Amino acid sequence: MASGDFSAYAPPFVFGPWMTAIGGLGFATGLRIDVTPVGDTTVFGEVRYYNEASQETVQPFQGTIYISTCNCLQNVEVRFKGVPLGSAVEGNWQTVALSRGSVPTDAPQALSLHIGLNHVDPEHYNGWDGELRACENDALDMRAIAVECGYKPKTLLSNEATSSAVVKALAQAARRLTSGDIFLLTYAGHGSQVPDVNGDEDDGLDETWLLFDRMLSDDELYTAWARFKPGVRIVMVSDSCHSGTMARDPVYRGLGENPSLMAEYGCKTLPKYRVLPDDIAQATYELHQDLYDAIAWSCVDGDRATIAASVVMLAACQDSQTAADGAVNGKFTEKLKEVWGDGYQGTYYTFLKAIRGRMPKTQTPHYFTVGVQNPSFENSNPFSIS
Repeated sequence: MASGDFSAYAPPFVFGPWMTAIGGLGFATGLRIDVTPVGDTTVFGEVRYYNEASQETVQPFQGTIYISTCNCLQNVEVRFKGVPLGSAVEGNWQTVALSRGSVPTDAPQALSLHIGLNHVDPEHYNGWDGELRACENDALDMRAIAVECGYKPKTLLSNEATSSAVVKALAQAARRLTSGDIFLLTYAGHGSQVPDVNGDEDDGLDETWLLFDRMLSDDELYTAWARFKPGVRIVMVSDSCHSGTMARDPVYRGLGENPSLMAEYGCKTLPKYRVLPDDIAQATYELHQDLYDAIAWSCVDGDRATIAASVVMLAACQDSQTAADGAVNGKFTEKLKEVWGDGYQGTYYTFLKAIRGRMPKTQTPHYFTVGVQNPSFENSNPFSIS
């Protein structure tokens, strides 16, 4: 086993220059890189290397990354940024026999899509840009977990996360994946609701994610799931919420008067919530009613669509609650990373329970499934490919 150390600097908020971490090693069937900030800050990294086909590959990571089959005859380079402060970085690399994250040649296909929006297009949302701080970080951190586990990831951040880009990525995954394969979808951003015009919702409202150029409805997601082939496994992680009314609830408005609860959120001022305010939601729908009604009727089966795949969904909060943004991560993603970073082993449901146990009492993550029941999938270790 070969190993070595390196040092670097992570400037605040922007990536520093590429630097060589490893060179002249030869082919490595498994490579692990660990980095630790010297200062009291969070460090995000990217690694650039050449795979076995001599194709340049760039992957984001935080803390640790595993790379399978790396051509280290070419230099392996890294760069870093610190949030919110710059910091010196100490790094270590070693060749490893991969277990978690290794991908045998006969393994199922594993694709992932990571969506994070720190703002949306005010031209669509009646002048509102929905500024948040941590959603892009959430997407990059979930991508890092996916890469660690051996997924082939795609990331769409803010302006990139248009409805056409997301719908296209979902359709491509549905076309490529077959029985036994797995797809991981993560979303971090605002949520909302629009009137249910096709009659598939008991409460008369369709839940939505706010993409850059328009809202994506749950009817569209169910329609996308219905295109996946039988036997495909789908994991959806959503750090968002849907009820703008709840953000005005006395429980949330009174957070500032409850020091112990504020401490649970880890902030000194009221957190932002990842939800479109009701008045903006109503104005946006009225401004683009023809568009949203047409989309609803194009997905006429909605949540009654026949789904042959198996879908596990991990949501940041209950329908009656709000999901908090943060300085580095959303509260749900922050606690998910903590549980994952402790070397979690268990099922999807116990994973969700472990996250729930670390959350503020006003935000309770939610677990549910749709499609064909698949106990072996639900009982597998979270994000496992095999």
